[in-house]
Amino acid sequence: MSAHRQLRTLDLSHNALESLDGLGTLECLAELCVESNGLRSVGGLDGAPLLATVRAAHNAIERLDGLPALAHLTALDVSDNLLSSLAGLHGCSGLMDLHAGRNAVANSNEMRHVAHLALLRTLDLSDNPVVHCGSEAVPYRVHVAQQLPSLVSLDGEPVSAEEKVGAAWHFGAADAELRRIRDKHLPAEGILPAPPRPRVPLSAS
Repeated sequence: MSAHRQLRTLDLSHNALESLDGLGTLECLAELCVESNGLRSVGGLDGAPLLATVRAAHNAIERLDGLPALAHLTALDVSDNLLSSLAGLHGCSGLMDLHAGRNAVANSNEMRHVAHLALLRTLDLSDNPVVHCGSEAVPYRVHVAQQLPSLVSLDGEPVSAEEKVGAAWHFGAADAELRRIRDKHLPAEGILPAPPRPRVPLSAS
């Protein structure tokens, strides 16, 4: 597609694409839609360094580790694919919205692959097995809130102040940090103080 290097928006949805390797150099491309194809990878975007939005839902994508470093990428939609891991986003530090609902992500440890995304505001993992991985002590949403403190929306629902404070509490924030988080997210009068930290029993002499 070298004759179309000035393209800013490209919609290739509802075709029979199995690869993006033929896109070539599209140095001005900012938005790409490749929904409803037969893609198994998001590799092949090296020639589009200015991409800000990629919509690749309804494919057969199994991995994200073919994604090149895209410093301008702010929105990625890979919903309705075959992903079992979130690995591969290390070069997308500007990502703000990640939609990966209806995939096969099952392990809460996958959050470590997105924990470096300091600007991430929206994460959708709805209808993935991972949403059932929490416990009564540390629910799934609290675990994600601890890994991603900048998150505003998780699975289509706002991340509540209680979840943010609970994340800090469960994962052992220092008292001063815990007070800062509580004052920021629960400033209203009448909020009960956090329960006292459990005492560590003394060992028998």
